[in-house]
Amino acid sequence: ALSADRERVHQVLFNLVDNAVRFTPHGGSVTVSARRRNGSVVNLALSLLYAADRNPGAEAVVDGPVRLTYAQLLEDARRVAGGLAASGVGAGDRVTAIVKPTREAVTLYWGCQWLGAVYVPLSPRISPADLQYCLDDAAAAAHFDLGAELPEAESHPGALDLDERAPSLMLYTSGTTGRPKGVPRSHRADRAGGLSQVLQHGYRHCDRTLGVMPLYHTMGMHSLLAMHAI
Repeated sequence: ALSADRERVHQVLFNLVDNAVRFTPHGGSVTVSARRRNGSVVNLALSLLYAADRNPGAEAVVDGPVRLTYAQLLEDARRVAGGLAASGVGAGDRVTAIVKPTREAVTLYWGCQWLGAVYVPLSPRISPADLQYCLDDAAAAAHFDLGAELPEAESHPGALDLDERAPSLMLYTSGTTGRPKGVPRSHRADRAGGLSQVLQHGYRHCDRTLGVMPLYHTMGMHSLLAMHAI
């Protein structure tokens, strides 16, 4: 299933010179590379494709009895992206969701990245008033309550050429001194955040992390992104 995409990803990732990152955590050696196409590409759709191409059989998500490899996660993300597109969501549109650290939340996140939509995760403890405010403020094209079934359709081809400076995620502040404020983050910034987490924790190839941080928080998202980069 990945062979059709291998040439696409290699075309983008082969001549990585100006955007190579090399680090040596705990004596190990890892090189994370990506190619900029006129300064525009190392987006997270491409990054997921590279992870699945590099380690298709490696486990990406463990949620209770469910275990997904990177190849399976990529295919699920493609189908969810197709379902979102079929419901009218497009690149740049915002998708809000009440989330807990579950397989579905991870799949929806990557489905949004594959489509080029902006993922807007919200706390399950959010008040009804703040929820409505965030939905209105985000101008969400789609919203998913906790436990809602994710849409699926024919696999989406992927936003592999999306500018890395485009927004990929928007996190809302807690609103302790006023209304919550949406803070957008780009593909480039979040990918860098994931790589910084790899460096900080000294992750090596095939390491795992326990997803205890909420996926509506910076550290939860960076933990998720760190895993696909190693």
